[in-house]
Amino acid sequence: MALTDAGYRVIAPDQIGFGKSSKPDVQYHFDDLAANTQALLTSLKIKHVSVIANSMGGMVAVRFARLYPQVVRKLVLENPLGLEDYSKDIPPQQNENLLNLEMAQTETSYRKFLQSYFPNWQPAYEQFVEVYVRVQKGPDYPAYARTSVLTYQMIAEKPVVNDLPQLKMPVLLVIGQKDRTVFGRRFAPPEAVQSLGNFPELGRKAAKIIPNARLVPVDNVGHVPHVELPDVFNKAVIEFLNSKS
Repeated sequence: MALTDAGYRVIAPDQIGFGKSSKPDVQYHFDDLAANTQALLTSLKIKHVSVIANSMGGMVAVRFARLYPQVVRKLVLENPLGLEDYSKDIPPQQNENLLNLEMAQTETSYRKFLQSYFPNWQPAYEQFVEVYVRVQKGPDYPAYARTSVLTYQMIAEKPVVNDLPQLKMPVLLVIGQKDRTVFGRRFAPPEAVQSLGNFPELGRKAAKIIPNARLVPVDNVGHVPHVELPDVFNKAVIEFLNSKS
């Protein structure tokens, strides 16, 4: 791994509600996920970290940095959600409706969803579809689907865009320039979709309102530059972490 090779210790938390962690049927909040992260660091006796986060993880990272600014030395946000307030344009959704949609997901529909993240779909990305299909065919899928609904509501109801001007640590924004991800796209009025998810513009706006921000646009990639162009992403991140500013 590039960060390990560069001399950094890497810790990848598996948040409650995600991956192999427990999936309780509770109301999820970014503050709680941030508190989980801090508890993990405390248990490991780690006092300072640099945080790297992508997509929804970017929203967790922003809240973590706001709640524990004394812990976060530097923050890397890679195409994070939450650079705009979705609640202004996306109508509220009932849990039952969201759950029905999740349970109706198929391998084909999930592949189509993932393809929206990658402007240049590659056969290697099929591994991400396979992971989902394996989960869907497993006994824990109902809990997985329910948690997906609850975390959807967290994103919809708890924006972090207003936290951005309060970030005091150095922040690196790595933004794939072909990303047009719109959270809750299927529920948005057509006129709203046209103005949402413009990540090149969102990145520029964020870089202006975050006091100590550096913007790295990455051409010809979408929502996950670290997958599409890992060498470019790793170089930008390591240079940022190594810098004294």
